[in-house]
Amino acid sequence: MSERDKELLGNVSVVFHAAGPCNETFRFSKQLSRIQVVAVVTSIFERASDDRVVEAGKEGDGGPMALVRVPLVGPALREPMPGFVDTLKGSTALIAGAGHVLGNSNLQAEIIPIDLAVNTLITVAWERATSKNVQGPVIYNAIPIGCTWSDLIKKSQRANRKFAYPTFGFRGMTSIVTLHWALVVLFEWLPSTLCDTILGLVGAKKRFLVQYQRVRDALRSVESISSRVWSVERNRVYLIQQCLATEDQDIFPVSTEIDVESYALCAAAAAKKYCVDEDEAVRSTRLIEADNDRLQEYATPDPNPYFDTTRVSNVTGLVGKTIQLVCKVKNLGNRTVSWVRHRDIHLLTVGRYTYTSDQRFEAMHTPHTEEWTLRIRYPQKKDSGIYECQISTTPPIGYSVYLTVVEPVTEIAGGPDIFINKDSTINLTCLVRYAPEPPSTIVWIHDHKAINFDSPRGGISLVTEKGPVTSSRLLIQKAIERDAGLYTCSPSNTHSSSVHVHIVNVVIVILNAVLFMVR
Repeated sequence: MSERDKELLGNVSVVFHAAGPCNETFRFSKQLSRIQVVAVVTSIFERASDDRVVEAGKEGDGGPMALVRVPLVGPALREPMPGFVDTLKGSTALIAGAGHVLGNSNLQAEIIPIDLAVNTLITVAWERATSKNVQGPVIYNAIPIGCTWSDLIKKSQRANRKFAYPTFGFRGMTSIVTLHWALVVLFEWLPSTLCDTILGLVGAKKRFLVQYQRVRDALRSVESISSRVWSVERNRVYLIQQCLATEDQDIFPVSTEIDVESYALCAAAAAKKYCVDEDEAVRSTRLIEADNDRLQEYATPDPNPYFDTTRVSNVTGLVGKTIQLVCKVKNLGNRTVSWVRHRDIHLLTVGRYTYTSDQRFEAMHTPHTEEWTLRIRYPQKKDSGIYECQISTTPPIGYSVYLTVVEPVTEIAGGPDIFINKDSTINLTCLVRYAPEPPSTIVWIHDHKAINFDSPRGGISLVTEKGPVTSSRLLIQKAIERDAGLYTCSPSNTHSSSVHVHIVNVVIVILNAVLFMVR
């Protein structure tokens, strides 16, 4: 080991051990003078392995230890890209609908996206290193995606239709062993065998049984855990999430609300792109080429991308009327633009593709232009908040747009009580703001009856001006006592507003005031 390497090791304070035997890791950690924590990944489903790790840690005496116990690791939620996966594991095969599974569909789905697992490992190392008064190993149980196996399968249906995995997979889960194997034999093994037989007869390469066996091997890892309850305490990780600063929670989320349908859609698309090749050599070659492309991207980067900050960052929209949030990116190169909703850290779009299951949201982009648009149809007040346009740099950079969705407002100026002198003119002005479009009609009502402008009483007129703010002015000349009462302005496309009009006799009021003063 060179002197330079020894100098670098002298600055190491955290060691991560992600897989495999850990004896050597602990012996290595013992040599590090500034070591603060050794974070080791184990499985929630193998408690015996925890004991072996703890024992190895005591023998190696490599410093404070944190055991991060994770469930089945699934496709990525956000990083490096939504749904990314390059190996067909059991969780991916289940989400992609590649085959039928044996298990209890009503139990919690013990799956965690790989990027959340990594975030948990990082935050746990920080928490354990900063907990000076804690002795011995500390166990942290990572948080799964938060749905049952049944919910996961149901919400994967759209993904399975759009990005069907090319096998004779029969989607679903049952705890009845005989029914499970009957479905597998009839709908998976038998069609695969028949197709390979036909391919063999015509001299083509057989491939269906190979894919069938590959999927069966992958799903075996799910079947070994989906039939029983795994009772583990996860409050420790929830508390870490709450201790993080808001900015750190955005960068290293360990527990977040997941749109399972959107997650499944991304995972199925990635599985079909990266996990389907019948020839492993071809698949490995393509992944190596993809890695080389990414390395080349970092070796010879394009000019740094940046946002056009002259764009509007505060947008006000109307309930029910389509809203478009636009960000303009310069020097994008081969990077990707995404829209994220801050309220729940929800990925909405990636590039020109929409990944949320909420069909009101849509990605819009014209090729060879710099504008990336998030369109929201039928917006509601709950859609108000911060939306971030992100560029896939390392780390990502973003431009926030604050959206305010307002409801139409109707008000009568001067309300709720208006006092009018007898024989003077009643002048009521109704204003309609934030309506999707000017109301086609505005009806004035007096004491629950529509005002008749052609009545024998006469002297009643109406002036209406339509625009962004529509106004309707009701004029009643020579007010008399029976003109008093409740007046309501009722636009055709929004809520109504009312005021109480009181007709007063000035002479009587003055006399009453004089009498009061005399007393």
